[in-house]
Amino acid sequence: MEPFTQRWFEAWNSHDLEAIFSHFTDDVVFTSSLAVEMVDWSDGVVQGKTALREY
Repeated sequence: MEPFTQRWFEAWNSHDLEAIFSHFTDDVVFTSSLAVEMVDWSDGVVQGKTALREY
């Protein structure tokens, strides 16, 4: 397994949010149909690490 992939799996499986976020830039754009249902302010697009943390 590639080192990046190994680090991603380890971060995801440990539920370590900061380790997961280390793989994203500050201006990350995350799209999810569940975001519409889970957060009032989202239209399905979550932009930025701060907003993604809230999601």
